[in-house]
Amino acid sequence: MKLYVEPFRGLRAWRFEAVGERVLLHSLVMRAGEPWPVDGWFLAHDHSDPFTSHSHPAPAEGCICGVHALSPDRQEMLLRQYGFSIHVLGEVELAGRVAVHGIGFRAERARPSAIYVWDRPSLDVERRARVSETAHIAAETYGVPVMVLRGDVNIP
Repeated sequence: MKLYVEPFRGLRAWRFEAVGERVLLHSLVMRAGEPWPVDGWFLAHDHSDPFTSHSHPAPAEGCICGVHALSPDRQEMLLRQYGFSIHVLGEVELAGRVAVHGIGFRAERARPSAIYVWDRPSLDVERRARVSETAHIAAETYGVPVMVLRGDVNIP
């Protein structure tokens, strides 16, 4: 595993929480109850093994720790896996220690850099409007642009 210390762009999905006039992003699995900061970096926690005193900073070789993101060329994978659900999709900037693996990255820290609206003809008009509204509010909350993706299969 090679470790890099430079910003990378990756793709990910979040679940969302409407709080007043804002939409906050949450990780899908780890630390799911903790919203991503709206004005800073989401930091990976140092990983510690509960059965030993071993601890290391994330990401580390031989461990799955770190903030996960798919590589940009895996956009169709992201859409196929999460695009039909109620998740918010988008891009992140990854920084600090970044581990590169087969389909993406694990990073020391990340922050949203764009929110996707997947405008699919297969969605009914009402649902398309709800998805678009949620994505636009999330983008406004995090101060990032909205990117509209069009089509059902071959996403540009």
